[in-house]
Amino acid sequence: LSSVATMLVASVSFGESSSETSHSIFERYSRFLVQVRLLHSGSGATTSFGSGFFAAPDGRIATNYHVVAAFIEEPGIYRIEVRTADGATQAASLLAIDVINDLAILQISNFESDQIEIADENLQNGQRLYSLGNPFDLGMGIVEGTYNGVESHSFGDRIHFTGSINPGMGGGPALLPSGEVAGINVAT
Repeated sequence: LSSVATMLVASVSFGESSSETSHSIFERYSRFLVQVRLLHSGSGATTSFGSGFFAAPDGRIATNYHVVAAFIEEPGIYRIEVRTADGATQAASLLAIDVINDLAILQISNFESDQIEIADENLQNGQRLYSLGNPFDLGMGIVEGTYNGVESHSFGDRIHFTGSINPGMGGGPALLPSGEVAGINVAT
């Protein structure tokens, strides 16, 4: 998954307006999205939330490390819950983390889904991307943006995505018009 964090690719198909593309991307791929919530174990109150997506058909979910960081620091105080696109909620376990690339892999049980495929294309400045996630806990949404190169002054490869990624969209996928994952949303 670290290659996912370093790669964002998109192209706009000719003959289809960008709003039509955004609509069709959202319609086809929003079912792969989840909301990741960190809950206080005692009160059940939501303490933080972010987004994620199905990265494997067996219920594995990719998200950001920072979305679940408090659980890692104090697992007795917090628990992780995932809400799928159909509104179902389920407890999630943490399988792996990559702090440097701000990635975490979660697992939910008794769930089978398709997955979003990972892109392996080279990036071109000006390519169109579509960021999906759960902005401000208002429901799933899509933001259209542009790939503008790799940040040269960052510790790891970080994509410069020109688009308005809002709080809560972290951990969601940035997609090509083909629906392949080109990267994972991370606010800086």
